[in-house]
Amino acid sequence: MSKAETEKIDISQGGDLRLFTLIVCQFTVFFITVAPEAASTFTVGPYLQTATPTSIQVMWEVEVPRSIKPPQPGSVKWGLSPENLLYQTVSTPISVDQASQKHIHHASLSGLEPDSIYYYQVEVSDSSSAVYSFKTPPLPRSGESFAFVVYTDTQSRPEIHKKMVDKIKEYFEGTAERPAIAEKNLLHSLAFVLVSGDIVSEGYDYKQYKTLYFDPAEGLAQHIPYYPTIGNHEYYVSNGEKPDKKNPYYFDYMRLPPNGPVAFLQRFYSFNYSNIHVIGLDSNDAYTLQSRPLLDWLRRDLRQACNNSTIDFIFLQTHHPYKSELWPAGEQPALGGVIKLMEKYLNRCDKAGGHFFGHTHAYSRGQSRDSNFIWVNAGTAGGWIDIWGAYPPNVDYPEFQRTFDELGFVVVEVIPGENPSFKLTRFSFGAPETHNYQTDIPLHRAIQDRVTYQKNNTRPERPIAQAVLSESKPFSVTVMGSPFIDPEGQQHLESHFQITLDSGHYDNIPKEWDRWIRFENWYNGDPNIQGWDPNKDVNTEAGSDITQISFNHLLPDKLYYCRIRYRDAGLKWSEWSEERVFSIP
Repeated sequence: MSKAETEKIDISQGGDLRLFTLIVCQFTVFFITVAPEAASTFTVGPYLQTATPTSIQVMWEVEVPRSIKPPQPGSVKWGLSPENLLYQTVSTPISVDQASQKHIHHASLSGLEPDSIYYYQVEVSDSSSAVYSFKTPPLPRSGESFAFVVYTDTQSRPEIHKKMVDKIKEYFEGTAERPAIAEKNLLHSLAFVLVSGDIVSEGYDYKQYKTLYFDPAEGLAQHIPYYPTIGNHEYYVSNGEKPDKKNPYYFDYMRLPPNGPVAFLQRFYSFNYSNIHVIGLDSNDAYTLQSRPLLDWLRRDLRQACNNSTIDFIFLQTHHPYKSELWPAGEQPALGGVIKLMEKYLNRCDKAGGHFFGHTHAYSRGQSRDSNFIWVNAGTAGGWIDIWGAYPPNVDYPEFQRTFDELGFVVVEVIPGENPSFKLTRFSFGAPETHNYQTDIPLHRAIQDRVTYQKNNTRPERPIAQAVLSESKPFSVTVMGSPFIDPEGQQHLESHFQITLDSGHYDNIPKEWDRWIRFENWYNGDPNIQGWDPNKDVNTEAGSDITQISFNHLLPDKLYYCRIRYRDAGLKWSEWSEERVFSIP
């Protein structure tokens, strides 16, 4: 070998193959250069779940070099300032992809102070993340207002999911120019995020969790705890192939509250935050939803929340709807029993709440008639829109007040205290499939719906009913009420009319004698209407007078009795009017 010649030599030592470059010089001095080892790479997260006033779950995924034998130990360094991460919690790694040497780490931070901002950094043996922050929940009855966000169905178009997350951050961070101030604005106002299922398209496809769910949520999930419920797509397998593992990867990535039925951990759970209680249910299997273990657990959970004087509102999250105007075939009828249980306990303990769900890729909002319970299809944050007419027949359900086939998310702002309240706001960004798709419009122009519930709302004045016989239609009568009057000036939302042949008894009357109407009904699912356009929003009750309604096909020579009640926009019903009697000649 000449003195100017360079030779590359492979040396195998201890199972490690290393590349050495040997340079032979004139003075027989040897210089040896060793190629540096590749560092471990953070592929997902970190992200947060299951926060209590004194603890929180921190998770992340890491890919280690092939030259390092996994699993590598990991930990979370944390503290009250970014410069002094004085505490350390060891993580538990689990293997998720042997081929690429990827592992998910779970760490449970405990001994935290309530209502406090903490800073943290995750690490494995040879790599560290940036420093992030989170805020622990307050103690019950702290009086501090807060908000949470609901969105759903991120199983496709991650670029839209990312835009939704950016808009959420924009809403809570405000106009602060300094990142540190924007971050504190976020931490002090946004408590958690609910995601109502279908976070991926095929739950046994490991790669989709990163590309469809975690990557688009980056910048939010590192600071704010996420609470998803499992959707039907999390159970899907590509091309119907038999899965190579027992459960979808969903359960590897999640550490949700471990308080559900023992046989259904991670599928059913509940948690408290300040003055609200949240229940998450896997709605995929009708048999399980009607099973005794699940219903017994749900009754106990509702009873505890009902008897807890610090809880004002109870919310339910599932993936499937009980009813869906745009996609009736996607309904889960077994949820009917769950909804009835929710209404029963809310009425029993004089509390309010709501049901958040997805599956139908659109927005719907309405309410139960006889309970302070709102129904909210939170709307898709990526899944292809279920446009009007795509899945006929559409159904105009009486519970729903507004249905729009558009993208978006929901913000719920909660004020605890002596007169607790919550305000729900829906932000819409149109639909790429049809019309009005704009993700760059100002947030104040994206507001599509807003409803406020206040516990100590004063009920409307009791109406006065009268029955007026029709001059043009035989055997018909119009039941009319006095003008709507609300002491707080709230809008007239709904009216409820009933007639009966048995004075004072209205429980078992025919459906056509029990009429529930409201001032608006945004529904566009009837293609038989002349000029029907699926791209237009239609209020079928525009211009209606909801202080009166007609009953037809009544029997002559019979005594009928009628009554009426009014409901305001805060969901408070008036007393029933005094009963009025009439007859059909």
